[in-house]
Amino acid sequence: MLRHFPYQRNRAILHNDPALMPKRKAAWASWNYLAEGQEHSTDTLSVTYWMNRLQHLPEEKPLFVTLNPLSEPKEGSICRSYLYDHPAFTLESIQAQESLWSLQGVKNTWFCGAWFGYGFHEDGLQSGLAVAERLGGIKRPWSLDNPNSRIHVHPPKRPDKAESGSGRMSLSLHSAIYCGEVMHQRLKPAKHRFVYNVSSWLLDLDELEALNRLRFFSVNRFNLFSFHTKDHGDGSTTPLKEQVNRLLKDNQIDLGAGAIRLLCYPRILGYVFNPLSVFYCYNEDNELVAILYEVSNTFNQRHSYLIPVEKASGKVIQQACNKHFYVSPFMPMETNYQFRMTPPGDKVAVLIQQTDPEGAILNATFTGQRIEITEKTITQTFWRHPLMTMKVIAGIHWEALQLWRKGLRIQPRPTPPEHRISLVQQTEMNSL
Repeated sequence: MLRHFPYQRNRAILHNDPALMPKRKAAWASWNYLAEGQEHSTDTLSVTYWMNRLQHLPEEKPLFVTLNPLSEPKEGSICRSYLYDHPAFTLESIQAQESLWSLQGVKNTWFCGAWFGYGFHEDGLQSGLAVAERLGGIKRPWSLDNPNSRIHVHPPKRPDKAESGSGRMSLSLHSAIYCGEVMHQRLKPAKHRFVYNVSSWLLDLDELEALNRLRFFSVNRFNLFSFHTKDHGDGSTTPLKEQVNRLLKDNQIDLGAGAIRLLCYPRILGYVFNPLSVFYCYNEDNELVAILYEVSNTFNQRHSYLIPVEKASGKVIQQACNKHFYVSPFMPMETNYQFRMTPPGDKVAVLIQQTDPEGAILNATFTGQRIEITEKTITQTFWRHPLMTMKVIAGIHWEALQLWRKGLRIQPRPTPPEHRISLVQQTEMNSL
């Protein structure tokens, strides 16, 4: 099991050369990273800590610690240079952490260290205290609600899969990145079309804890990519799976212990706008039983359409509902949506056609190819679409301007629906 915890040699330099910091001092932060080349990987990144900010030191004389500098600090600026070995976390090591405690005490050997958690000093301390408590049979002389919040000290969970004979654990994560393109085609009263390259993330809500341990992805805290519960559902900090399950049960849909997987954009450097987020709801037999379409507009409003999935839907799911929520200022309310969905697999497809009594008004699609989530693919995704949130928001306003120039006029914005969820019955779909 210990082979799942590789270490990486890192060079740390204590210096006072600001050349390894952002050029604009107003952009200096406690943690800063520098990259080189076009296709960046973790091998071409260096991190500089601003020690004045971190240690509350006077800022007149700047002091920095840089890990693996891409270029040497200027001559005479280096105070000390050190070599360290740090744990290099992989998805395999994150999964193996759940089973680490099963090794404790075997052949009178006990383990602890930062590699039990996130690689920080606090994790080494927490795991050491947990071992000391087991060996000494007494508790630490202070109390916390969860003294082992950063590590696993309970009996190991059975892994999802293991390769027969090799003993090598496989994560079998359902979560993934889908790289593809969004296409919008306005058919009337004026024709207009655009295509953008984007990356959507499929997040299994049961896998958020494991994903939260990745270096460049976090849950409910800032990172290069992050997922925040309040960006979806009722906007509260209540766990999102709990929110969706409660909503489903209120509408006579019980998943049991089934999975809920969300297709959405994550925050990039703290910012996100999701015009459409799709929740795929599975029962305990891994059958897709419902899809929740969560729609957001630029007025900070959100509404969802809950549509049950017919058991004989097959690989391509066709659904429909009436429009109840104001989205585009150039689209009338008296329309309906026709959905044609290919659930996430090697590929994913979301096709939406908006129609009125005279026919189709708009076709909107997202098609994407699955990419496994690893440290490498996360950084590649960032450099492929570093300003995707800005592109989505700017694109919405730019395309709106193009429609206005083509003669379309703004529709009045009605009062939003009283209830934030519209349950679509089979009878409504049959009538569309």
